[in-house]
Amino acid sequence: MTQHGARASDSTNSPRFLLSIMKVHQLLSIITDKIGVSKKAIQDTQNFFEKKQERFAGVVTIAYPLIEDANNSETSIIETDKPVASTVHEQLTFIAKHVGAAMDLELSKEQSNAMEKNTAQLIINNVALGYYPPTVLIALLRQMTEVRKVYASIPTRDPNMRWQPKQDIAYIYQSEATTKMRSENLSLTEIVVPATEHHPAQYRELKKSVNVAKVQTVHYSGAISVQEKVKILERIDNIIAAVKLAKAQCNETEVQPVSLAQIIFTYINP
Repeated sequence: MTQHGARASDSTNSPRFLLSIMKVHQLLSIITDKIGVSKKAIQDTQNFFEKKQERFAGVVTIAYPLIEDANNSETSIIETDKPVASTVHEQLTFIAKHVGAAMDLELSKEQSNAMEKNTAQLIINNVALGYYPPTVLIALLRQMTEVRKVYASIPTRDPNMRWQPKQDIAYIYQSEATTKMRSENLSLTEIVVPATEHHPAQYRELKKSVNVAKVQTVHYSGAISVQEKVKILERIDNIIAAVKLAKAQCNETEVQPVSLAQIIFTYINP
């Protein structure tokens, strides 16, 4: 298959293309499962952010001995090597995939079923995204409220440390190395009375704290900065505010009177 043909095939398998050729009854047959997957993805990710923050943290500790040890000739010893197990970017990509799929399906269902003429324009970040009826806007508002809960639980890097991107792995940051001295209480012998021609020297044992190693620690993190999290939540809040504004504008549409009650009850009642 040619490269051009491969792109054409990919486009026909995209969610947007499939929605464009799907009938409402076909959409309804899959939407329940997709929404279920979406809810589980939100729940699992929020739980991961809140209760497994250690998975976003790594650390490497290296000790450099200062005292020669006959049993160990190594110039450095790796004492701790805990890698980062996950990144915020990885989890948000997961959310975007599963929640995004259900979001488009549900909004497409509402749009397809909507008969309202009182639509309002949805404008997000100065970009007009089209006109939508209240049912679509209500569904989108509910979805974004759930999404915000997940993003509000995103773990952040320790702001008291200086961080820089790790060169060989994307979305992971490393701290500046910190160095501490490790000390031990060693037994030393001190001469109390020097030896003489007639008497041997007298000694006593002392305990003395001696630096035995220089310990260097570097922390790693797959979390984002506090500033990044604030900006992300601001963007979500902007979307929620835009949806609420459009929804309010729908409510300003003039009421179209419908007078069917008298006819219906005249027909029903004897």
